Amino acid sequence: MGKEKFEEYLKSQKATKNETINWELKKEEWLKEIDTFLKQIKHYFEKYKESIIIHEQPLTINEEYLGAYTSNKLIVRFNNDTVTFTPIGRNIIGAKGRVDMEGKVGKVKFVLVGENSQSPQIMTASIINEQKQEKNSWKISTPPPKIKYIELDENSFFDALMEVING
Repeated sequence: MGKEKFEEYLKSQKATKNETINWELKKEEWLKEIDTFLKQIKHYFEKYKESIIIHEQPLTINEEYLGAYTSNKLIVRFNNDTVTFTPIGRNIIGAKGRVDMEGKVGKVKFVLVGENSQSPQIMTASIINEQKQEKNSWKISTPPPKIKYIELDENSFFDALMEVING
């Protein structure tokens, strides 16, 4: 019985090994997701463009498997406050990517997850079927230990913004 289980294990590992991950494609998709997110943030500020200054700054990120790549960091200035939106990475446990919003009194994490996700879900690569993955969506992640995802919309965004600037 033990020998048969071991042989099954070896066969399953060989099958998994043959399924290579296209990291270049994942990097391209991730960069598009960052751009989409930053455009969404700029859109939220559109109504206030007379009172704020928005600046994009190149940012080099170095991740295992993806290597070094360049994206943009968003810097928003208004009154005496500065808020930054910094892409953290694609290879995040429990999510498909993360961008942090940081102000003078705190940080809020935005995560890229499946549109129906309500909290982190850990799955092994052998279980995930690329054809059946749901659409991605940016959400606000609450702090640990009981992490929940909040739908990102204009109201939840400005609530999070006020949290990091102590407004």
